[in-house]
Amino acid sequence: MELLNRYKNGNTVVSIFDDGTKVRSVPDTGEAIADFPESIDLKITNYCDMGCKYCFEASTTDGVHGSVQWILDTLYGLPVGVEIAIGGGNPLDYPVLTELLKILRRRGLLCNLTVNGGHLQDYGSKLAKLVETQLIRGLGISWSDSRKDDVLEWSAFPNSVIHTIAGVTPLRHLMEVPKDRKVLVLGYKNYGFGKLFARANPVADALKIWKDRISEIMTRFEIVSFDNLALEQLNIKSLVPDSVWNTRYLGGDGLTSMYLDAVKETYAKSSTSKRIPSEGRNVKDLFKSVQSDARAEAGIREEVLST
Repeated sequence: MELLNRYKNGNTVVSIFDDGTKVRSVPDTGEAIADFPESIDLKITNYCDMGCKYCFEASTTDGVHGSVQWILDTLYGLPVGVEIAIGGGNPLDYPVLTELLKILRRRGLLCNLTVNGGHLQDYGSKLAKLVETQLIRGLGISWSDSRKDDVLEWSAFPNSVIHTIAGVTPLRHLMEVPKDRKVLVLGYKNYGFGKLFARANPVADALKIWKDRISEIMTRFEIVSFDNLALEQLNIKSLVPDSVWNTRYLGGDGLTSMYLDAVKETYAKSSTSKRIPSEGRNVKDLFKSVQSDARAEAGIREEVLST
């Protein structure tokens, strides 16, 4: 494991390694207070031809691409080492994706790309070039019911992670994945098409099955991670010792991370939070607002739980 970058962010020191591992050294108080986001979830397009019925972004072939100039202006001034998780829609269809990634790399930002497994075949050569030239440091592959072989093949690449959705991805699919693959479990987002899908499908029942069997999944794979929504829906904290939780949990949405929508030119605490017009402000200013709201919400939640 080789150190890629180490930087100071507020009262913490963040180290990023070449296998995707992030280590945050926090002060004795145990509370990380960041000056800028360590990671940004960036939506660059709402165009997609996959037609996933549970897509929380409601992406279709009528979707449009975000402004590359808005992206560059908004991200300007971020320190070297900040991670940018790029997605869509289908980001591989973004007309100037390669050019965007080159500029962000010159700025020292570490870009990851999330793609749908159903696009691996049609966009394979383009994606291979991005991986080979290290324009992307990590590859997230959203599980697709079709083309299972493509998903398994690409997930064998270094720094590739299979993205699953609790309540959507059939558990039998995970049982077919080699144990050495990295798996990310995403919570079910009741937004966009996801809201309509949940009305017509037994998502709540499927989530219960996931919750009942999540310990089996966690012990099957060498590396399993969760987004904050999945942590809550599957009650992961109850399944791990405090020592593990305290050293592995990276904090709530908005405290060291945020979401940017280049299509609508908005920002938010997370992709499922209310999106607010950026009004020409850069990401550092936007993050101050996000962080302030997130800290206030965390304080209210803690007060409720303690009463």
